[in-house]
Amino acid sequence: MRIILIRHLPTPGNEKYQYIGTTDENLSRGAVERFRQENRIYPQAEYIIASPMKRCLETAQLIYPNREIRVEPGLRECAFGEFEGKTYEELKNHPAYVMWLESGGMTAFPGGESQEKFRTRCVESIKKWIRLLLKGHA
Repeated sequence: MRIILIRHLPTPGNEKYQYIGTTDENLSRGAVERFRQENRIYPQAEYIIASPMKRCLETAQLIYPNREIRVEPGLRECAFGEFEGKTYEELKNHPAYVMWLESGGMTAFPGGESQEKFRTRCVESIKKWIRLLLKGHA
């Protein structure tokens, strides 16, 4: 079994360098236009499994049109808590942000999720799908 992870195309918030986690944004028009002009070739996929976020579903539909997309809630983006929607410039003097940076990004976001929890959730979701696929129950 070969697993390919593909990150979603940019959203308007991504293009503004905002922390966009739980905000359920669509893809930016510019990102979709660039995608259509680039004619990238993606590997064939027997199954497409995506986060429930709009940006992820839209990206999957662009790459694999007319294909069934299975949704996995555990693959949703990290919850940035109080940092959600903010930029570095807006946060650079915020004490909790400075602490987060000094931790190497490993402490939990205030009101949000820790990187450990986020990563564990994603890994467990992928392992769940591997088990399902290996058993032929996908």
